[in-house]
Amino acid sequence: MSEPYSAMAQFQISRSSLRSYLAAPARPTSYWSDWPAMCGRKDATGQQNGLPFSLHREMDFDSVDRWLSEGDYRSHLRVILGVAELPSLARFNYDEETGLATVVNLTVGAECFRNPLWFLATVRGAAGYMDGTGGLAVIRQHIWGGPDSKYTMAVLRLEQGGTRFLHSAGDADAYSDAVRRANTVFTGIGLGPDGLALGDTEAVANLDRV
Repeated sequence: MSEPYSAMAQFQISRSSLRSYLAAPARPTSYWSDWPAMCGRKDATGQQNGLPFSLHREMDFDSVDRWLSEGDYRSHLRVILGVAELPSLARFNYDEETGLATVVNLTVGAECFRNPLWFLATVRGAAGYMDGTGGLAVIRQHIWGGPDSKYTMAVLRLEQGGTRFLHSAGDADAYSDAVRRANTVFTGIGLGPDGLALGDTEAVANLDRV
């Protein structure tokens, strides 16, 4: 069995705009032409600039596009939350005071990068509706091994009307800040008995309340 990646997105958006985003039909991956710019930090020390997109030869755009062709963004997020290996390992929260939406799944499948790609394409759709200060999405190998074996596969910046991938070299500060924020969210969920006890099993219900 492949080691799952962990996925997290946070973005600021008003409740009315969030509802519009969730009700919109999902766009195919081809809507964005910059997928080759995705380049995550391959090793935990950051000594490499990243894993070149050319190494993602088995990235399954066709399957993801078939999924995206069915339903709106709410339905896709509902399924993405539902693929967590345990309900407590996925979260959706919307903070009314700050307008911050958080989507996280600690166990997104890694096969052919299919589910992580689906997560990124779904989250990118929010950029056309955001009316806040922006947001981010991170795909990271967080669960297995110690701190020195963690690595990041993708960091995406969400802005009003657009998105772009960040690189550990050219966008060092923003990249590192995004990874820190993702780690804080991932660690807050946890995998042990205490983390599971604190786990929110109402992720999909929270999404449907918006």
